[in-house]
Amino acid sequence: MMAKVKERRGVDDAAARLKRNLQVLSRCNRVLFQAHGEQELLQSICQILVETAELPLAWVGYCEENSEPAVRLVARAGEGLESLERVKISSNAGSGPVSEAIRTGRRCWIEDIRAVPNCSEGGNEAVALGYRSCVVLPLIADCGSQPVLDLRGVLALYAGEHDSFDRNEIELYVDVPGVDWRADPTLVFSPIRPLAL
Repeated sequence: MMAKVKERRGVDDAAARLKRNLQVLSRCNRVLFQAHGEQELLQSICQILVETAELPLAWVGYCEENSEPAVRLVARAGEGLESLERVKISSNAGSGPVSEAIRTGRRCWIEDIRAVPNCSEGGNEAVALGYRSCVVLPLIADCGSQPVLDLRGVLALYAGEHDSFDRNEIELYVDVPGVDWRADPTLVFSPIRPLAL
């Protein structure tokens, strides 16, 4: 009896997740045609991910090549925005998921932030705010047939439970309309280990 209840709960959870994912895509498609510019589009996507995908934090940052390479926040939604403003994120020297995604041009998925030692880029702040897992997707501009990687920035998503993301959801976030954030189809976990989809 307990096995059937557990199985039914798993089916219900999967159905709810699928429904949320379809709502995310639908809302993002809608905003793609309604946004009056890139900033509004990115902000709307972050808001949709927080409201519809039920993520506590979503943000987009662009790489800046100043005297010290950094990531500049361009859109954000959710809880802990004040802490996010205080975190300094290097685009090439940090040890966290954002720097990893920027350095490699590949997605970085952390199943449990607490289990990653020496995670710079606000790892302690993330844990203090109740975030347990994250996915960082590199934003890569389409360079046509050129073999050049034109990395613009990242989309960072945080969840309140460890192991909150699955491969299907991550693919959904890669396919969020309006922004071309194509990347290598492998995932990077932290501790860093490649995972083929």
